Amino acid sequence: MPCCSGQAGSIGTAAAALALVLATAGAQLLPAQTMNMKDMADMAPVPPPEQLPVPIHMTGIGNSHIAIKANPDAQVWFDQD
Repeated sequence: MPCCSGQAGSIGTAAAALALVLATAGAQLLPAQTMNMKDMADMAPVPPPEQLPVPIHMTGIGNSHIAIKANPDAQVWFDQD
């Protein structure tokens, strides 16, 4: 009689139980991931940049400043003080 036959059986049972749990969890996640896919068909296409409205410089929406490596005009648009 093998010395560890009882342990091998319990390991096999544990592995089977783990496989069942993982398969069940995967089956529950799949519909949640694909559920919103049909909603994407209703999305409007993104217009090309030349068809977008002219940007408006806004003031009073924040006071942060992070320096960027660009010309001063670009820095003003980035800061949007």
